[in-house]
Amino acid sequence: MATAEKRGKFWRVKYQLPDGFRGSESGFETKKAALNWGRTEEVKARHPELAVQQSGDPGDAAEVHDGPDEQGITVDEWIDTWETTQDVGISTEDTRRYLIKRFIRPQWGPWKLTDITTPEVTKWEKGLPAAEKVSARTASDARSLLSTILGDAVAARPPRIPYNPALRLRNRGRRTGRRLLKTPPRTWATPLEALLVAERAALLSGQDDDFLLLIAIAYTGMRWGEMIGLESEYCQPGLINVEWQLREVNGRFYRLPPKDDSYRSLNWAPFLPVDLPPFLDKLIARQASTARTTTCRCKSDHGGSRHLLFTGLDGGHHRRSDYSRRVFRPACDGRYAGTKTAPEKLVIADMAAWPGRPVASWSAARPGQPWQPPPGNGNRKLVTEGTATARCPECGCLVKWLASGLLAAHKAKEERCPGSGGIPAQDPSLAAWLPVRRALTPHGLRHSKKTWMIEDGIPEILAELSLGHEVPGMRGLYSHVSEQMRQELKDKLQARWEESLRQRFELDSYSPVTVLDELLTPLRG
Repeated sequence: MATAEKRGKFWRVKYQLPDGFRGSESGFETKKAALNWGRTEEVKARHPELAVQQSGDPGDAAEVHDGPDEQGITVDEWIDTWETTQDVGISTEDTRRYLIKRFIRPQWGPWKLTDITTPEVTKWEKGLPAAEKVSARTASDARSLLSTILGDAVAARPPRIPYNPALRLRNRGRRTGRRLLKTPPRTWATPLEALLVAERAALLSGQDDDFLLLIAIAYTGMRWGEMIGLESEYCQPGLINVEWQLREVNGRFYRLPPKDDSYRSLNWAPFLPVDLPPFLDKLIARQASTARTTTCRCKSDHGGSRHLLFTGLDGGHHRRSDYSRRVFRPACDGRYAGTKTAPEKLVIADMAAWPGRPVASWSAARPGQPWQPPPGNGNRKLVTEGTATARCPECGCLVKWLASGLLAAHKAKEERCPGSGGIPAQDPSLAAWLPVRRALTPHGLRHSKKTWMIEDGIPEILAELSLGHEVPGMRGLYSHVSEQMRQELKDKLQARWEESLRQRFELDSYSPVTVLDELLTPLRG
């Protein structure tokens, strides 16, 4: 029986031969790939009639049968059988269904399992980016799934095929360019950058809740789905119990356990919740008390108590792609991302109150081409309805922000503001936002907390468990989290927050975001 063991970065497989000896092969990236290879060799040794000829590279094996195996089954037939035996999460199932429907069935569906060869699979993978207009990463994912499907055909009893033609062995081919295909490392943020992004997000969305949402992700390290699925009953004084998440699949939300069962709760081993520094404990407690008076409108779809801390303006949930496009990306980059049909646009803000309230989105100027701002009100993105005030760019009076335009609410007399017809192009109070931290994502805020803990010298066992990770080997077995460690982490996070608040105060002592302005008030005193 084949067995696999890890040797350095790669896996080595040992397999049993009929004569009693054991063969071995190394260089596999995963344990599953190694075991599939070993089982293939055992099948070929036990069934010589299924043997294949190999020339140098085991992955370039070619079959010796003279023609198609009329008794074999097609890839379509095997996939229909294979799918009924799989037990994976909703997200993984959806991804597999997409790859099978778009790439694997159209190409390999009519083929018999015994007719597929490694050169054909390699040629197909290399041609996918140009043929289907997808990235090389997507093509690699399609081949990996095909390898999984065919690997299970090899491991079936009796085996459907003698070897896995889609298996990709390590250390084959040239190395040039491999590093370019790897996913770039996550961008992380300093505490001040996290605060500035959160402030901008609240201004873009018109909800102060979004300020707390992003600050909470940065200082707790919770995942996006865990935070938007956080219910008030899981918030206790000084801590949060992470036991659920909301996952969005094809536009529908599902209430699921945390990723890889990474519970951080007093109710689940290792009984370590997410500890809150004092400032965040107060903000979360206030938000939880508000959540208990509101309900989620789609409880019947996903269950739960309906008392969610963070929802959208319409009572629904934040959708990852929509939130990124409308709020998070312009908050980080200072501009709305472009599309296939429209260029990226700058965020234009009225600077009556720093960092400026977004009022429009204008296309950036191109070198050597004349540029004029869009006329009138049509391009304005006013997000707050009559609750905040700023100075009119035309006459300097205090005005209220309304979706219909700028109207003056003069304290001395009631009359329409001369500037309500549009935003003057030469108005010095308008400015375009500069980037705060390009390429930052909500998950990058989770990376930020880990980086802060490393800088602060937090013990590895606490740093990993607080993020829902496991410490492997003896380090995890013999290390434990003490109350002193937990208190030290809260103190360090509190100190970082206070320092970032002081840095923000040096930029401007007021904020148009109500919750942040309240936090700045003691510094003004």
